[in-house]
Amino acid sequence: MEAFFVHLLKSSFALLLFTISYYLFLKKETFFSSNRVFLLLGLIISVALPFITISKTVLVEPETMVSNDFQMMEASASVSIPSTSFDWTSILLMIYLIGLVYFSLRLVRQFWSIKNIKKNSDIIEDDNFYHVHTKENIAPFSFFRHIFYYPKQFSPTDLNTILTHEKVHANELHSIDILITELFFILFWFNPAIWVYKIIVKQNLEFLADSKTCATQQDKKQYQYLMLTQVIGKHSIPIVNPFFNSIIKKRIVMLNQNQSKRTSYLKLFLVLPALGFFLVAFNTKKVVKFTEKAKITSIPDEQQPDFISPITPDAIKKITSGFGMAKDPYSNQMKFHNGIDLMATRGTKVNASAEGLVAVSSYDDLKGNYIVINHNDIFSSKYFHLKDKNVTAGERVKSGELIGHVGSTGKSTGPHLHFEIIKEGKSVNPASLVPFKGKTSIASVKKTNAKDTKQASSADKTIDLVISKDTSDEDLTKMKSDLANEKIDFSYTLERNNSGEITSFSLTIKGPDNSASLNSNSTANTTIKPMYVMVNLDTNEIAVGHGKKYKFKSHMNTTHVYTTDAHSKKIEVKVVNGKKHIMVDGEEVSEEELEDNNIHISSYTDSDQKRKVGIKTKKNDFFYFNTDDKEPLFVIDGKVSSKKQFEKLDSDEIESISVLKSKKAAQKYGKKGKDGIIEIKTKKEK
Repeated sequence: MEAFFVHLLKSSFALLLFTISYYLFLKKETFFSSNRVFLLLGLIISVALPFITISKTVLVEPETMVSNDFQMMEASASVSIPSTSFDWTSILLMIYLIGLVYFSLRLVRQFWSIKNIKKNSDIIEDDNFYHVHTKENIAPFSFFRHIFYYPKQFSPTDLNTILTHEKVHANELHSIDILITELFFILFWFNPAIWVYKIIVKQNLEFLADSKTCATQQDKKQYQYLMLTQVIGKHSIPIVNPFFNSIIKKRIVMLNQNQSKRTSYLKLFLVLPALGFFLVAFNTKKVVKFTEKAKITSIPDEQQPDFISPITPDAIKKITSGFGMAKDPYSNQMKFHNGIDLMATRGTKVNASAEGLVAVSSYDDLKGNYIVINHNDIFSSKYFHLKDKNVTAGERVKSGELIGHVGSTGKSTGPHLHFEIIKEGKSVNPASLVPFKGKTSIASVKKTNAKDTKQASSADKTIDLVISKDTSDEDLTKMKSDLANEKIDFSYTLERNNSGEITSFSLTIKGPDNSASLNSNSTANTTIKPMYVMVNLDTNEIAVGHGKKYKFKSHMNTTHVYTTDAHSKKIEVKVVNGKKHIMVDGEEVSEEELEDNNIHISSYTDSDQKRKVGIKTKKNDFFYFNTDDKEPLFVIDGKVSSKKQFEKLDSDEIESISVLKSKKAAQKYGKKGKDGIIEIKTKKEK
């Protein structure tokens, strides 16, 4: 509703520009037909212009956030307290609608008055015009091709002059201009400019009819005398074209006005700069794009320091925020977090992550006590929110040497260390260079040092995203753009409530080899739960889902699941020599141990030992994955469906899932079931 009011205000301002332009440049000009077009276009453009926007792209450096308290998990329940303030939007809407209804009824009444006059009059058709001879004395007027007048009121000569004038109105359909103006008047009745605009339109039409009538008359003075000697009649219908009206003096002045020069036509275009100013001032949409972070590339070993954790692994309680997009707890906006936050007890030792020269040892209202160490011409590291500083600028420190202690100075919500690594002036993910071993929150990006082992190299690059009810369109555009740079398609549809919060979100992510989808639909008065996205660019793994629940769908034999403690677990199901092996975070566990955590895996292998399909459930929650390029047949509520339809299902809609092996599948569905069947029964089918 606010958008509607904003549009009305913008349209009102545009209409004001046309009104001012007419009074300043066109009021005294005699090209009345051109003025007529100008005034009609003014009405149309004033409504259409607010729909036009100018996009302005602004490149900005990602803003650094140094808080340890980024909320990337599902929000806790809150109690809604009724607001005691007035709902001004509803009050303004009520006032606007009252005016709208009043002026609409007034227009209907005017039509009704014309109908009554016709009903009580004699109508004579002559030369494609309808002469309406009224029974009482009224001022002559026309409405479309009907000309209303009292025949006994005028001499034949005067009547002929009046009819010539009214026929100009009828032939050129001036009634259309008046009706269009009346409709816009109903929409913008609150705008003083439309009241003036309506008068301007009528005046210009009278000037136009007078000009063309006088061109056919031999005696212009007699025409002017006729206007002066008559008094205004009894009628008062705004939507008609009366011969006698309150602007007779202005009409006589315009009849004697010198004809405008041809160069004066250029004045019609003087409104264009004002309209351009309007677009720039009010309809410019700023599109913010973050400058890309420098990609981590291999460099000579002698230039890349051997970074270590600035806090000993056993002292790290939790990695409260990782590198990447995260929600700032102070502004509640999604911003780029340039480092990693390590939660530890106040006073815990903070050591230099690598050998180097202390460049800065100072205090800042945002960073608190902080230290910057230059390791070489390429790399440096930063340490924020320290309790104290044990080194000064200019000192050389060794790797692992004490430089301070964990604190909560500056803008911080608790004891932690904000740690950054800078490469060639750009922030890089510390987790890609330091083997942290603390408990990781959902927001953290888990990466392994590429130099450790060949086996670890497959986990070099992971992208983690979170989508919450407060995620803005700019944030989503940024996510889509970043993933597109990695050749990942990020497609979504969403719905927002009047507060701008997301109430429904459907997501599909497609990579070179895999894809994943998830729907999140809330009830009428609620918003979506946070949705999490994981993309491993090295292994092509893709997973999406809700935090703290087993609601992930992945099209590989590797799937990430967020457990109740918000820790990401990597579960792999492999079949080796006909035996199923289950790996959790790289360690093999039995199916019984997995089921102790309320996770159940149902899988099978076809007779050809190539086809493996699994369904993973926890109560009513599920996800599906397969281990080759073939897809099974999906059957939802007894109807063969597409994979896309299956992916759109929300877990809350699922009643039961069955997996049919190739032999049973072929018996039930023929050749269609040769690659296996996934049968889904939804709750709505019951």
